[in-house]
Amino acid sequence: MGRAGFLIALTLLDFLPTIASCQGHLETFKVSEDKFFSNYRPVLVNYLRTRHVHAETQACILGQKDSGGAYFSWVIWPAGHQIILWEDGVTALERSRRLLDLDKDVVSTEADVNGSDYRVTRQWVKDLEDRCDKEGLRVDVKPAELK
Repeated sequence: MGRAGFLIALTLLDFLPTIASCQGHLETFKVSEDKFFSNYRPVLVNYLRTRHVHAETQACILGQKDSGGAYFSWVIWPAGHQIILWEDGVTALERSRRLLDLDKDVVSTEADVNGSDYRVTRQWVKDLEDRCDKEGLRVDVKPAELK
């Protein structure tokens, strides 16, 4: 990639959602009614298959729209200790730019985040989980779907 292409790519990244986005400034939408996210079940099931999950599991998917008009969803998978950023047009969650490990990437304070793209605070996780409980889509996946 040439220098111009590299600069364009960096500029585009500025418009994509970031973990540091304040949850209070984001509008939620129903993933089941959105053309890019309504295929949530096969996308989630395929992701779980890549993780070799064979037991019943649950996830919560919270669709959000930022002030710039970008649509994205957070997939919270408690049993896998993960939060995954799902951006529109992406059908393979394992390719996510933001795959947070709840055991390794969660820190106590903003100072501990220290500018990282992959660290979040416990409060950020709690706020996201609370919002998902209230406004998100709860998805139960049965073992038969994972074969």
